[in-house]
Amino acid sequence: MYASGKTYSDYNDLSFTPAFLDPANLPTDATATAICGGNEACLFDYMTTEDESFAQETINLVIEHEQAQNDTQQGNLRLLHVYYRIWKERIWDISIPKCP
Repeated sequence: MYASGKTYSDYNDLSFTPAFLDPANLPTDATATAICGGNEACLFDYMTTEDESFAQETINLVIEHEQAQNDTQQGNLRLLHVYYRIWKERIWDISIPKCP
C-alpha cells in the first residue's frame, strides 16, 4: 500500500540498471591491483563505486573473514568485529571465549 497519491514509480527508479559481476570487465589498473590483489569482491566494489576506501574496507573484511575461518577450523575462536552502515559506521566487538 502506498501513501495517498503515490505509486510504484514514486519509490522505484525505473531507469536503474544493476551492475553484474563479469570477471572480464573487472579493473586491472595499478590502484585496483594494489588494493584488491585478485579478489573479485573487492575489484567489483572498486569498479562499481570508484571508491578506494570502500574497496579497502571490502578486502579488509575478506581478510578478517578468512582469518576467522582458519581460526575456527583450528578450534581457536577469537575477537570478531562486526560492521554495518546506516548513515554512519557503528562498530561492535563481540568476544567469544575459547572453548576448553
